[in-house]
Amino acid sequence: MSSHTAPHSILTVGNQKKHTVKPHTKLGWRFLLNEQPQAAMTAYRQALRQNPKSAGAYLGLGISLKSLGKVELAKKAMLKAVNLDPRLPSALVHLGYLYAEGHFGQADLQTARRLFREASQLGDPFATIALLDMKSRSKL
Repeated sequence: MSSHTAPHSILTVGNQKKHTVKPHTKLGWRFLLNEQPQAAMTAYRQALRQNPKSAGAYLGLGISLKSLGKVELAKKAMLKAVNLDPRLPSALVHLGYLYAEGHFGQADLQTARRLFREASQLGDPFATIALLDMKSRSKL
């Protein structure tokens, strides 16, 4: 096998359809987990040069950008991920947190709740936890 035909991994999350994870996207996740958002951003951009329709790479890019304080760019990348794959619950959850945390001025809890609900209906447990958290905060 040549270096150009590296194997791809298949990930399944909840009821989510299978997504092929290409090497640069996988490398980006590794950098994010090792708290290296700049290196992750570079890996995701390389992944997007290879496959500009990779929702997972746009999500990773968005998370990297948020970690670097580039929230508007993060939002654009996450919206692109959702547009490419509206059934990618992790993108809905991360976008929901951007709205819930008020990164665009005042928190937009209505939009955050909608995104968390959509992700929850797709089987993402973190979305359900986020909804419960929002509910408990509203009682304070």
